[in-house]
Amino acid sequence: TGLSSLPPQIKQLKNLQRLDLSNNRFSSLPDGITDLTNLKKVKLSKRDKKLLSEEADKTLNARNVKIIFQEEKKS
Repeated sequence: TGLSSLPPQIKQLKNLQRLDLSNNRFSSLPDGITDLTNLKKVKLSKRDKKLLSEEADKTLNARNVKIIFQEEKKS
């Protein structure tokens, strides 16, 4: 279960500071994540690490966004 995608409108949440995307089933991460200029922390499942493009990773790291990869919770 969980989400398989996020709406492109996520990039409109300009004041968003924390985004927990762990325990979902993403096939890709939305491009809009790098547009969230106030973002401080993103949580992803370890299996989603490959979905974070090199460009997005560099952009988020340049803004000192903490990226956390956590183990999946067992249901």
